[in-house]
Amino acid sequence: SWLRDREEYGLGLRLVTALGGFWHVRSANAEGRMWLESFLTLSVADDASRVDHVAALRWAGELAGLEGDLTAAQTHLEQSLTLARRAGDTCGVAAALRAIGSALFQQGQVAACIAPLSEAIVLTRELGDQRQTAFLLAYLAVAVAHQGDFERAEALVAESRELFRALRDTGSFEANLGLLGEGLVALMEGDLERAENRFNASLSLGQILDAKAIVAATLGGLGQIAVARRQDAVAAGHLREGLIQGWDGDYPLGIAWNLIGLMRLASRHGRLDSAARLVGGVDALSGLIQALPPAAVAAYEAEMEQVQVVLGPEAFSAAREVGRGLPLEEVIAEAVALAENLVNVAK
Repeated sequence: SWLRDREEYGLGLRLVTALGGFWHVRSANAEGRMWLESFLTLSVADDASRVDHVAALRWAGELAGLEGDLTAAQTHLEQSLTLARRAGDTCGVAAALRAIGSALFQQGQVAACIAPLSEAIVLTRELGDQRQTAFLLAYLAVAVAHQGDFERAEALVAESRELFRALRDTGSFEANLGLLGEGLVALMEGDLERAENRFNASLSLGQILDAKAIVAATLGGLGQIAVARRQDAVAAGHLREGLIQGWDGDYPLGIAWNLIGLMRLASRHGRLDSAARLVGGVDALSGLIQALPPAAVAAYEAEMEQVQVVLGPEAFSAAREVGRGLPLEEVIAEAVALAENLVNVAK
């Protein structure tokens, strides 16, 4: 604020760019995006270095993608990539490609994210950046497992794990995502024990880092495992906390992940009207759920059809429309209250 008020726009852009990683890890997406876009608008080419402009555009795009604003994300990230390529900035190109891949994945365009992530890996290898390479390998592993190529996914996970081990990195944000990636691949393969082990490790580190997006996603995974094992009180507890973390972390995909698990629990316990309302809440995030493990989405859709049969099409549609019309904050509040009730009922 001090720099903005004194029209020190170049230095302001440099400062907000330096804070990009902090906002990303702590899931302060709206705050970070506001400052980045503000200084990008105020500054001109002579105010700040090209490197700062490239990085600021990348962070603004990445945070917009995490917020669910794919249009803004694409605009910022394409500008960042173009500037970096024009300047021969290999590091900037790799970072922009990583952010583009992430934004596509977060919006459910999983197949489309594979090419930019793969190109980014080639560049980080050239740069000798082992941490980013390990991070990208884990991200790519989830994407290819989502497409059904488990053999390649396992090879990518193994290479990522070895790189983190060589770095002795057990505490970074990148290592945290690596653990989450391993858990998601295992879950998609149906190995619940290994998935639970990796999710628990990711949850512990995510809580230390206060990485709310990763915590929300990890709790969603643990909730799905508990639902599958019919450990309903445990599942409801995980999903409740996952919703809170997803909301606090401004992370729509994490919210969707936990909502679909909670809808299945509501149906199982005869809360059919609540289940239908949750379906309406998920509708607003429907494109995002295509990024979630296909088996989990299929189970959700099968449960949704069952609720419609039991309630009847007219009652189901009416309840669904009510949920669809609620602001997301009210959907979360209702879902959290339902989860708290189910914890007590299921014990």
